[in-house]
Amino acid sequence: RWMDMEELPSYLNGTFESRIEEGRGRRGHKAFSLGENIHTDKRPAFLTVPMDGAIHHMLRAATYTALPRFVPPEDERLWTRKYVANAHETECRLPDGIRVPPGTRITIKRNMADLRSGKTHSVLERLKGTAEISLV
Repeated sequence: RWMDMEELPSYLNGTFESRIEEGRGRRGHKAFSLGENIHTDKRPAFLTVPMDGAIHHMLRAATYTALPRFVPPEDERLWTRKYVANAHETECRLPDGIRVPPGTRITIKRNMADLRSGKTHSVLERLKGTAEISLV
């Protein structure tokens, strides 16, 4: 999952939790990509989740349809169909509340993240029990 630094706190309780959207609550899932995509170089951090074990059975592949349809990201839910033009994302989804499995890695690009921020440092320290953290 390619992400901004603001997303890191969503893993602090050791589970996958979607962001809370104003007036809507949570989406109910975290979206992941099965490979690199157009977001790869645009975000300062990424999460790598091992696909073995129970997590494999919890994944829901995004369904792509040839019928043109635009669904704003804030309206996407676990079973939302996406237009095939977005298939490059190779998206899969995990329901909220699934435990972050052992072997999960968070990689942060030093040149894109403000690592001097006290808040960022605190979050990274607290995440060490949930995921392996590396800086590149």
